[in-house]
Amino acid sequence: GTLISSQKNDMKNGVCRKKSVLQANDDFSESFKDLEKGKTYYVQAYAKLSNVTTMYSNVVEVVIPKLVINTGKCDILSSKTVLIYAEVQSLSFDAVTAYGFCWSATTSQPDFNSEHVIWNKNLTLGTISTQASDLQPSQTYYYRAFAMYGNTIVYSDIKTFKTN
Repeated sequence: GTLISSQKNDMKNGVCRKKSVLQANDDFSESFKDLEKGKTYYVQAYAKLSNVTTMYSNVVEVVIPKLVINTGKCDILSSKTVLIYAEVQSLSFDAVTAYGFCWSATTSQPDFNSEHVIWNKNLTLGTISTQASDLQPSQTYYYRAFAMYGNTIVYSDIKTFKTN
């Protein structure tokens, strides 16, 4: 069978999946659903040889990848134009269908419904950036990056800039 736990030192109290009787040299596999992205899990196989003897494999650490984007700096290019950056730190198994930046002068929580720029191309690790134009002079703006997959939108942290 297989044990899975979020606590390495508590494998015996983890979720246990029992398998049928195996013969010598048999292989088996197990799948788990609804695991939390970004969380560390510990997995261990076991074989019960008799009512008193159970053998355990080494514990394997598994982390389900999570999409992580961090908002970067902002370069003021003019009184109406800025260049904003973000850093894609990690990607998940989910295919990103679109990504970009959003910004607002009217809310401190800009989202996909705010002013935004969006790209429908492959998202890769590293720096992304865009130029925001036609901004109002001497105005404070809130900005962040986002990425979409399925019905989910992942946002980076919010930062501010003030135009000249």
